[in-house]
Amino acid sequence: MSRHRKGFTLVELLVVIGIIALLISILLPALNRARESAKSVQCASNARQLTMAANMFANEHKGWMQTCSDHSWAIQNDTSRQHYVYRSDGYLKDWASALIPYLGGRDTQTFYASSDQSKVFVCPSDPDMDLNPAGHVLFNNIVPFDGYYPVSYGINADIASVVDVSSGEGKFGPYDVMNVTGGPQSPAGRGQPLSGRLSRVNRPAETLLFGDCGTRPNTGNPNTGLDRNDAVYYTTNWSGKGSLQGVYLTSWLTARIPLNRHKDRINVAFCDGHVESVSKGDFAKVRISPYPYSE
Repeated sequence: MSRHRKGFTLVELLVVIGIIALLISILLPALNRARESAKSVQCASNARQLTMAANMFANEHKGWMQTCSDHSWAIQNDTSRQHYVYRSDGYLKDWASALIPYLGGRDTQTFYASSDQSKVFVCPSDPDMDLNPAGHVLFNNIVPFDGYYPVSYGINADIASVVDVSSGEGKFGPYDVMNVTGGPQSPAGRGQPLSGRLSRVNRPAETLLFGDCGTRPNTGNPNTGLDRNDAVYYTTNWSGKGSLQGVYLTSWLTARIPLNRHKDRINVAFCDGHVESVSKGDFAKVRISPYPYSE
């Protein structure tokens, strides 16, 4: 006697396909959430490593962290070249390059995009890393800028920018005269930055040192570094407000906050070394100005 194996009927096959489709529809959102959560955790780890590196740098430089201002302003504050670090050609290193040796990478003259260590500067949820060229703007010795670098995190320019010793004005790039909320007054009545003196931050556990930053395309003034939303810097510049909420509510500063990376949240690394995922509703709790202020 011959045996015949009975195959699936069309109805049974459709039922199986329907069950598989239902399971996919249930599991896929959960998998996507898990993937995004893992990316946010990696991003937070990156920001924490940057803060630890900046603090190690400051410990070796008598409380000074690498400035983010242009070389021409920085050298006035560092005539003995003890506070900041410089390239072999004598020019100031950008803040990211200055931190690479404190992140376990090899020393570089400029930001080295192909280094494995450069991954710590990149948020895995940053869509601007898929552009060509990828990344955001770093300013140092640049008029107006020399291109994009794979950096997803903004440094606090109110801390890391310098004061022009001849005028008393806070200076960032060639065209930036700063006005930092709550800062000591220049002769013209504008608030001065801290010149990189990390040890003098008023409330380090509440003050941003690094955070998710940078969006493209740029909609700000292309020649004024602190107004470019594609440049990785946080500042209270001319806003009259001291918190991240103030930055969010200021028309020339708000576009730099990348709310699309982590669904209306950003990862913030504070000056004391801890990291938080901060929702848009809690921006008022994050200080940008390193000085006492009322808001």
